[in-house]
Amino acid sequence: MLRSRWFRRKKNFLYLKKILFKTYFHIIYQLLNYKDYIEKNKIFFPKSQDVKNNQIVLRIFKNSKIVFNELNNEDDLIKKNFLAFSKKKILVYMPMIFFTHYNSFLSINGKIKKSLSAKINKKKGFNFGIKSDYKKALQYKIGLMEKNLKFLNDNNFKNGLIRYGFYNDEK
Repeated sequence: MLRSRWFRRKKNFLYLKKILFKTYFHIIYQLLNYKDYIEKNKIFFPKSQDVKNNQIVLRIFKNSKIVFNELNNEDDLIKKNFLAFSKKKILVYMPMIFFTHYNSFLSINGKIKKSLSAKINKKKGFNFGIKSDYKKALQYKIGLMEKNLKFLNDNNFKNGLIRYGFYNDEK
């Protein structure tokens, strides 16, 4: 229905920007709820208080990044994301604890590790651990992703692969 009326709608791009803005912040708030859940259930946990990672940047594509930050409070995260959105930057700020998921991708040798390593500016040892059953599940998932990526590469798939396009740098 929206498609058929899109060009008849006045200020359609302003409307789209408003929807994207609401969606963006809805996702940020859901991430904060999930952060509370993983901390409460100790799925990801600090290994020690000695190592601090102030910021880790994960480059997704040429002009888009996820920035993992140690933040004092949730308002800082919301403020940083609001400024990034308003300046038309393709940046998403997330709490540092969420980098734990990406960091686990670096634990299994393969193309995904190689691709991801080149896109991360991690300078120090990472300060979070993972609950053992969750870590096993992630390692299994990463193993399947490696097999799937190998299949795609072996069969010369070059585009249209949203899920694996991020890791598939061979062009």
